[in-house]
Amino acid sequence: FLWHHVAVTFNGTTARLYVNGAQVASGASSAFTSGTVRVGSDGTLVFSGRLDECAAWTVALSAEEIDGIFTAGAAVYPRGGLFFDYRFDEHSSSSMTDMSGNGNAGTISGTFTWTTATYVQPRFLVRDMGLCLSLNGSDERIALPGTLTDDLDGAAGLTLAAWARPLNIGGRILVLLTDSGNSGALIKTTSGGGNGYWESFSRSQGSDSTDTASVTGLDGPQLGRWAHVALVIDYVNRRHDLYHNGLCIGRDVSIGWSRTSWLGSTQGGQLGGYSGGDYWKGELDELQVYGRALSASEIRRGFLTGQWDSTGRALLLDWDDGTLVDRSGNGHVLTLTNVDTSNLVAGFM
Repeated sequence: FLWHHVAVTFNGTTARLYVNGAQVASGASSAFTSGTVRVGSDGTLVFSGRLDECAAWTVALSAEEIDGIFTAGAAVYPRGGLFFDYRFDEHSSSSMTDMSGNGNAGTISGTFTWTTATYVQPRFLVRDMGLCLSLNGSDERIALPGTLTDDLDGAAGLTLAAWARPLNIGGRILVLLTDSGNSGALIKTTSGGGNGYWESFSRSQGSDSTDTASVTGLDGPQLGRWAHVALVIDYVNRRHDLYHNGLCIGRDVSIGWSRTSWLGSTQGGQLGGYSGGDYWKGELDELQVYGRALSASEIRRGFLTGQWDSTGRALLLDWDDGTLVDRSGNGHVLTLTNVDTSNLVAGFM
């Protein structure tokens, strides 16, 4: 079964049908009249299959706008004329939340099931990843400087994100350390029940050792395949979100931290493992750290288009210039252990 993006526009005289961003048909059509709006049925015929990101506008979108939505999804929805916007991300609900801001919540009829969507491969993802960092999973790691967490001190949120291609399950991709050297923000892979999972961990500061949040057992990485993983920590709203390929797959809203500050650490953090082990085996690319909580639409847009806002970015490692340096503009100096430029390889998705 394959996903397809379908859209219909009407400008008052002509209706146009688009499939996967391209116009495939058009014809003269009479004006619409008022009536009931339904999703998944016309009142007689009922759709059998999966639906996601259903939206409607009171204006006819252009071909360029339709193509942009196919490429980047709801992150680039035009706001003008947006009538309703159903993302179907509730997991369980008695009504469909309208994300347009117009309050057009949908009323559910009948029964259906919620499931995780596996999207058609966006065009951006079929690409040359450029140079990537390859780690052997046994003794290679990179220490991040204390200046990085100093820059994050006082931040109202954090975001850690990276493209990862695991060649073994287990190992730390990225960890930031608190004032006491404990893991304050962590992304890794772990195994359980014969499966591989993303695992994320967060803490406001070292003294919060008994007040942590962890999300495990959700959509996991596949050996030898690239995937995007991100951890977003919102201290203000006390929320911990884990993203896989642009979608939030786990959320903890029960973290009890009373603080909104990140205390700096002389140790900074680690990439690919730490001195005691837990080494990562695989390839990494476009690793980023932000001193703010990126929104769901920013994560989705970045995953689909490769376009990331630089606001609040404290660290960027993409290695495309053939060096192991921070390209965020903040000049954070890395300390390499058994890692050199021979670890930079060409990556293809």
